[in-house]
Amino acid sequence: MAAKDDALVRQKMIQLKEWLEAGFKNMRNAGAARDHADYAKENAGKWMARFNEGAVTKDQVRLAYVGLMRAMLGNNQWAYAAMNRRGTIAFGNGVVNGQDYSAQSMRELMDGAGEIDQSAVGTVQCRG
Repeated sequence: MAAKDDALVRQKMIQLKEWLEAGFKNMRNAGAARDHADYAKENAGKWMARFNEGAVTKDQVRLAYVGLMRAMLGNNQWAYAAMNRRGTIAFGNGVVNGQDYSAQSMRELMDGAGEIDQSAVGTVQCRG
């Protein structure tokens, strides 16, 4: 079953998207024209669109969700920045610190890095 067709995986992807779009005030840089929360909102749309297209695997969602859990445990000031980095790596594209990493640039960056190690994410479950 594809990730987009698995209700539990979809639920985690929606939670990820909603958190990225929330714009928590304590995580915003009030003086900046654009900040990590803006990039997170942009990433949420990109990553959800790719998920809905069927271009995202269950392992990518698991990896990003673990990244989200870790970002939420860290310093709130940098949670969006951390999730932007983690999600860009997990989903293969995104905006980090104002830099847009396309799928092509990520492939070039990750060339030779190999596939996601199944043993590293195999025990992570997407449950309600």
